[in-house]
Amino acid sequence: MPKNQMTMEEREARRLATNARQRAYSARQREYRQAREDAEKLIEAGSLQAACDEADRNMNIALEARQTELRTIDEQIAALQAVRAEAAARQQSALDVVKLRRDAAWNNKRAAQLDAENKLKEQFSDVAGCYSVASWKPVEDFLQTVTVPSVPAPRGKKVSQPA
Repeated sequence: MPKNQMTMEEREARRLATNARQRAYSARQREYRQAREDAEKLIEAGSLQAACDEADRNMNIALEARQTELRTIDEQIAALQAVRAEAAARQQSALDVVKLRRDAAWNNKRAAQLDAENKLKEQFSDVAGCYSVASWKPVEDFLQTVTVPSVPAPRGKKVSQPA
């Protein structure tokens, strides 16, 4: 039955029932919380908590040992990086001198190659940059320089002589 169609007695009964339900729920929640606290206290007071405490102590000891070793290694790395930086700086000036000599040697070689190439281009101007006999000189330029040999007659056949 909807609320607005209830009688006054029914409304009062619902109100009292709601209050009773709320008190019962609150009491049950208090019982639950108390039982939970009691269970936690029992577990914490027993050997399980002692085992957890011991495991935590051992974990902390192991973590500290690890951190100590890693700090030592980090210090060694930092020292080696400083030594490396000093060696790199010390060697750089010697390297610069050697690099200048190397660059000069290669520059001298390249200059000699270019000079030789230019002289060859002057001396052989007809073939320098020419990569095909067909584009070099026409065949007609060479007709006067060749002598055509007489062709021997094939064996077993008579060759007719021009009249």
